[in-house]
Amino acid sequence: MKKTDLYIIEINSKITITTILKRYLILFSSVVFLIGCAVTDNKVSSLLKNYHLTKKIIKTDFFEHSYVLKENISSNRLHIYIHGDGTPWIKGRWKAADPTPQNLLTLKLMLQDPQNSLYIARPCYHSTVIQSECNSELWTSARYSKDIISSVVKAAKTLSYQYNEIVLIGYSGGAVIATLAAEQLDKTVALITIAGNLDTDYWAFTKKLKPLKTSINPIAEDFKNLPETIIHIVGQKDKVVPMQVTKGFADKYTSATWRYSSFDHSCCWNNNWKSILNRVNNKITNNKNL
Repeated sequence: MKKTDLYIIEINSKITITTILKRYLILFSSVVFLIGCAVTDNKVSSLLKNYHLTKKIIKTDFFEHSYVLKENISSNRLHIYIHGDGTPWIKGRWKAADPTPQNLLTLKLMLQDPQNSLYIARPCYHSTVIQSECNSELWTSARYSKDIISSVVKAAKTLSYQYNEIVLIGYSGGAVIATLAAEQLDKTVALITIAGNLDTDYWAFTKKLKPLKTSINPIAEDFKNLPETIIHIVGQKDKVVPMQVTKGFADKYTSATWRYSSFDHSCCWNNNWKSILNRVNNKITNNKNL
């Protein structure tokens, strides 16, 4: 056998091994993805079971959304909760197959709320990640794009049609969605952001990340229809979305900023939400009576 033949065999062997490894990684990623979806769905179902609630799906002209609606009092007001970015990247290097939040913090806040409340999942989060319209850009660079906002607005309008007042509550990246949606939802009487990423360019700069070029940056917008009551709630120990990221937007629209000295990005919103919410409701009521 010639040296050339041996070289060709060696090359072909490397190609075969590479192909096998690639197929194995694809198969492994698919299995991990399916297991991850199942685990998250089980966590959601278990949590909702305690409140005798179920997760449902609404389809807009753009995407499908998972949602949970809790109606237990006679009221003309609906609180709408929008969750954060979850896990769009794995170790900052690979785009996640499923970005759904694992700690379900926003859903837990919503379930504590005594007001009629709605949890709207962003497109391609929770079980809707399998829809054909989904691709990883929608939870990475385009996570706050026009189509995302339009779909959330459409879902919110459809699910809140019977209410006269809406309070939008967004956590982390969900605060971006809530802020951009508030401009288009005329029944919004208050916008509440928690650890809100309201200057995405500055946030990306502080985290040494590439700018989210196909997303809308709230601080760069010229809002004309925001509600009178805007409250930004921040944790002074937050290193994921430092409170300086929220401050620029709060200063631009002269809105209230409530600082909690011992809170970070995930602690301790859940344990203190009822008292924070009482403060929020009092602020809304006082503003309406002015």
